[in-house]
Amino acid sequence: MNQLTNTIIKTKLSPAVTRDGFEGAFYSLPFNIVLRVKRDIYKETGWSRTTFYTKRNGDVPLREDELPKLRAVFSKYGYEFWTGPPKQKQYGCDFKTPGSDNPGESS
Repeated sequence: MNQLTNTIIKTKLSPAVTRDGFEGAFYSLPFNIVLRVKRDIYKETGWSRTTFYTKRNGDVPLREDELPKLRAVFSKYGYEFWTGPPKQKQYGCDFKTPGSDNPGESS
């Protein structure tokens, strides 16, 4: 019983469960591009499958030289590396407020 309780507490307190940063951005990707993004990350960084999962989960910190490579891969698919949601441009057009010439400008 104690072992089960300790496992539940560990899971609730685990930073990986909150899915911040790289892990959160990866989980916010649409399912149809996850495998392509993962393949591109392997190719750009030279990571193995194990390295990918340990870095994604936060068990091993990302190195300074890996950050630009990850940003490039996420940008290729229109996502931010650390925050995940799509950039302003989506589906080939900018979001604009009706009656304005600039994206995000209200009338």
